[in-house]
Amino acid sequence: MNFSSYKNRYNLFFVVALTGILVFILITFRNIRNAETQSDKVQASLEKMYMLESILTDVQTVESGQRGFSLTGDEMYLLAYNRALDSIKSNVELLLYHPDNQVTTDIKSKEELLSLISNKVLESKNLVDIRRTYGLDSVSSFMKNNESEIWMNRIRIKVSSMESALKQQIHQSSLNSKASAKITAIEFLVLTVAFFTFLLTLFRLMMRELKVNLKNAERLKFSDSLVNSITNPIIIIDRKLRVKSWNKYAEKLYGWNESEVMAKELIPLLDINFLHADFESIAAFYQKNEYWSGEMIHKTRNGKEIHVQATLSRVRNQNGKILGAVAVITDITLSKAMEKQLQVLSTNLEREVRRKVAELNSVFDRITDAFIALDHEGNYTYVNEKAAELHGLNIEELIGKNIWQINPDMKDGPFHQALKEARETMQPLKKQLYYPKSNQWFEDLIYPSADGISIYYHDITDKKQAELKLQEAENRFRRLVEESMVGVYILQNDKYLYINPRCAEIIGYQTDEIIGKMSILDIISPKSIPVVKENIALRLSGKVSSMHYELEAIHKSGQTIQVEVFGSYILYNGAPAIIGTLIDITKRKKAEEQITLLNERFQLVAKATQEAIWDWDMEKDIISGNDRFCEMFGIEQGSFITFKEFTERLQVDDGKKVVENLQLALQQRRDFLTEVYQFTLPNGSNRYFNDRSYILYRTDGKAYRMLGAMQDITEQTVANNNLVVEKQLSDNIINSLPGIFYIFEPTGMLIRWNTNLELITGYNSDELSRMSVIDFFKNHDVQRIEAKIESVLMHGEDKIEADLKLKDGQLIPYYLTGMSIEYEGKKCIMGVGLDMSEKLQAQQLLQKSEEKFRTLIEQASDGIFITNASGLLQVVNTSATVLTGIPENELLQMKLQDILFNDDQTPLVLNENNVNGQVLISEKILIDKNRNTVPVESSSKQLSGNRFQYIIRDITLRKKAADELKASENKYRLLFEQNPMPMWMLSIPDHRFIAVNESAVRFYGYSRDEFLQMGIEDIRPNHTRNRSTFMKAFQSGIQNAVIWEHRNKKGENVMVSILSHDVLFEGSHALLELATDMTEKIRAEENLKQSHEQLRMLASYLEKARESERTHIAREIHDELGQQITGLKMDMAWLNRKLDNADPLIKQKLKEIIDGMNGTVATVRNLAMKLRPSLLDDLGLVAALEWQSEDFQKRTGIQTHFESDVTTVQFPEAISTNLFRIFQESLTNIVRHAKATRVEASLVQQDGLLILEITDNGIGFNEETVKLKNTLGLLGMKE
Repeated sequence: MNFSSYKNRYNLFFVVALTGILVFILITFRNIRNAETQSDKVQASLEKMYMLESILTDVQTVESGQRGFSLTGDEMYLLAYNRALDSIKSNVELLLYHPDNQVTTDIKSKEELLSLISNKVLESKNLVDIRRTYGLDSVSSFMKNNESEIWMNRIRIKVSSMESALKQQIHQSSLNSKASAKITAIEFLVLTVAFFTFLLTLFRLMMRELKVNLKNAERLKFSDSLVNSITNPIIIIDRKLRVKSWNKYAEKLYGWNESEVMAKELIPLLDINFLHADFESIAAFYQKNEYWSGEMIHKTRNGKEIHVQATLSRVRNQNGKILGAVAVITDITLSKAMEKQLQVLSTNLEREVRRKVAELNSVFDRITDAFIALDHEGNYTYVNEKAAELHGLNIEELIGKNIWQINPDMKDGPFHQALKEARETMQPLKKQLYYPKSNQWFEDLIYPSADGISIYYHDITDKKQAELKLQEAENRFRRLVEESMVGVYILQNDKYLYINPRCAEIIGYQTDEIIGKMSILDIISPKSIPVVKENIALRLSGKVSSMHYELEAIHKSGQTIQVEVFGSYILYNGAPAIIGTLIDITKRKKAEEQITLLNERFQLVAKATQEAIWDWDMEKDIISGNDRFCEMFGIEQGSFITFKEFTERLQVDDGKKVVENLQLALQQRRDFLTEVYQFTLPNGSNRYFNDRSYILYRTDGKAYRMLGAMQDITEQTVANNNLVVEKQLSDNIINSLPGIFYIFEPTGMLIRWNTNLELITGYNSDELSRMSVIDFFKNHDVQRIEAKIESVLMHGEDKIEADLKLKDGQLIPYYLTGMSIEYEGKKCIMGVGLDMSEKLQAQQLLQKSEEKFRTLIEQASDGIFITNASGLLQVVNTSATVLTGIPENELLQMKLQDILFNDDQTPLVLNENNVNGQVLISEKILIDKNRNTVPVESSSKQLSGNRFQYIIRDITLRKKAADELKASENKYRLLFEQNPMPMWMLSIPDHRFIAVNESAVRFYGYSRDEFLQMGIEDIRPNHTRNRSTFMKAFQSGIQNAVIWEHRNKKGENVMVSILSHDVLFEGSHALLELATDMTEKIRAEENLKQSHEQLRMLASYLEKARESERTHIAREIHDELGQQITGLKMDMAWLNRKLDNADPLIKQKLKEIIDGMNGTVATVRNLAMKLRPSLLDDLGLVAALEWQSEDFQKRTGIQTHFESDVTTVQFPEAISTNLFRIFQESLTNIVRHAKATRVEASLVQQDGLLILEITDNGIGFNEETVKLKNTLGLLGMKE
């Protein structure tokens, strides 16, 4: 095949390859555009979802602010309300004008949402205006129609539907992205196969044509195909970290093309941040393992920081020589951003936990009950104030101490066993324990954890005493209802769940005939049934909360009676119900009918009640009334009042409400008006009245007269309020019972219980509602329980002890009671259960405790004495006999008063503490057998049975130590006062002077009294106050020695060195500070620093002058002397040629002279180069350093290698000269001292700096030793 054929083939393959690449690029570009389009759609959908959520949140804020202001009238609620309105406006505008609004349905949904929001905002603004203008009652009537809730629900539904549509769009975009990715993978695979087929064909052709370059061509093609087929950025660098290859994915990631980055150093190019590692450690790992992988931060061309995962592998040639490295880069910026978000969430969670912990600590410090926390060894880790008070110690005295050392009498007791049980089971325990020391009962809540155990002491002494009082209150409440003269009922599901005796009496039935059996329709006349059904439906639907109306009822005898009904909507046992009152108004109705026959006035009065009757002439504004009315207003019969005088007797809010309701009734032309208000009588007392009135209108619609009656409902209102309070109180009583409380049907099914039953058994409310009491017992106890239930139903009450089975299978012994009661119209069993674990344990431990009592007494190191009421000793331990020196049998014949006296030698009084169980600690005097006096500490306590216990400890050594301590304090106080240096004590943390010595008074000029009114900040100038750091550490060996600027009383500033120590001063933490006047020393230092700076400037000037002189001399030698010697050499050469036939001796001599001149020329050039190399001025610093390294290698034989990547030729003269001289001096030191055989030097330019690095393989030197020698060479380089 000829060359033309090969060329055509190459051209064909080139066209095919170019076409394939273009196809690949077009497909890749298309896929990227598709991915960007899908990403933009997802981003737009997420933005719109965020806007929708923001709008919904703002609408809810508007609703909350409007409701808060409507209910309270507090303008503070309108701050968030107004901010939310502004936010709604901006978010709606963003949503409406969002660039992704092409879909018609999307625009329609947004317009519908805008309409709903506009209506909701308008409705909220109207309610705010109504509240401001007409008050609470008016706005409440508007709020009851629930239009706000309807608009909110519509907005929520619309937002939810729009979010669902957006989520569907996101899902569809995700499916499109996955399909596009799958197509891209298939296309990439096909193109890759085609491309590899092309490479294989080309490779075979080149095998036939270029056998010599087979191996190199194969590697080159394979490497290129591999790099181009990997979608990760791939960068190849040489040994100097310069870029040698840069694939297209690197171009895409970083923004530079390959030609722009070739031969550039990778680290400064990408501004690499190695994060938690350093370059040296990475290089060491890479040198050892020939690879490295890790995370780092790069910067792209536009300055954007990206987080990447880099894998670096070493590249060698065929001979094993290291050529460089290949780096494979993976962009992990997105995953790191997600990790950062998770870290932020974790940080916020930790902060919230710390805040909650701080809140809990604050709560623990504020609660009035005791709380302690112990570690696994029983050491106190936390104690609140109440717990410290019960221990009789400070918190600081308890923290870190062992609980059994503080309370040895509690060890192995019930409390100790409870802690042990909690640790073993790792389950919370609740125990009721008696503490003899304080004569109190506590409910201990014990919570074990991995860090230790926490105990909450809840004082239940008062609660136990209050149980009887609470029961009496509940009975009193029941009697109030049962004995009420007004019928009271509770109606649910058209059935009476409760009626009081008066209600049953009104309709002629017994209570048991009605409760749970009869419907309200059973006692209502047919003509009243529609009204009753309608009113019940209105209340149960929530449209009205309460109603007052009259109806006809059927008495048991069949007689029709007229009743007045007051009914309100409530939740009873979790279901809607109506509670109300029933008043028999049959007689009143008959009287009203008789009055109606008399005249128009009595007909109008029949529409009101029979109390204070009034008549208002609205045109003349005159109100008159009957005797009761005149009595209420304190006016005489026949007198009248105005409407203003009438409203002035009402409470302020009630008066406004009456005026507003009257205006509304007149606008709506209503005839009947009812008001309930609080009225002030002439004696100043307040009463509640139900005022019902009737309005008369003229034919033109104008009201001219109004008649009404005021009914005193004070007792009824107070009773209703008390009824609610008592109901809440009974619920609180049940839930605060120390044990479990239950009510169950005769079948065993639970119908009511307290929270303790849920906490103790582990079952939740739903589970308990489906359980029988039998489920809480093992099979062997079931028959006993069933028998007891039959016994309670038969005899009224009974009790039993049995094991209660918890949800986790644990058994707890319980004392259970049962009482037969009527509950909600059904016969039920009510009872309580008390945990018997402590009692059983106490019985078991009591005997052991009694056995150990004597042992503990005998083992006590202090003397223990127990006496009767007269002081006769009954019990003494061995330590007591040792302390007194009197045998036990003799002591038991004596009285305590015979050997123990007060510290002033007065006789001992046994009942000096005067409180049973209280411990009194005092110092006494004990007389031993030899009549010697021994100072002792006595801990006395009155025991049961009018006995006394004294624990006596010998404090002779403690007294001696106290005396020695007092002497030591006097000695140190003398040192403080007589110290010639200023000293003072500062309080912590406010840093006020609490003591100063005489030297401080003299030094600062303030008197001692003036000092004690000042703080440390008062002697500091203003510009030095509240510094976060000290001026400087002057004494490096003492951490607390620092320099401060102070000001004396004369206003003079002085510099002092302050040495401070933490000390205890009069029982409190304080700072002891010693001041040293450093003013003169610091001034001397400043002068010395200025002198050093002047010497440095002088040395710099001398160096410049010296360098200038060197340059001048070098030029003179090179230009003048060099030229003269060169001319002389040329003359001698000419002479040598002319004397070609001369005497050989002359020829030899001429040759020697010429050779000598050549040496002289070289010497002159060398001398000029040493003084000032011309290369430094002509070719720049790099050329001069290269020449110097080559000349040094020639002169010394030491192998020298210099390299530089600096492309700048000329630098400022001072920089070039100094770096060259440093290089010269370093090489001189190497040849003189280092004994090196190789020198490596480099000059690099990085981050605006020139870095000259010189290393050798010599013996090195000790930096500290060289500093002490002050060698001129190093000093010159340093300067």
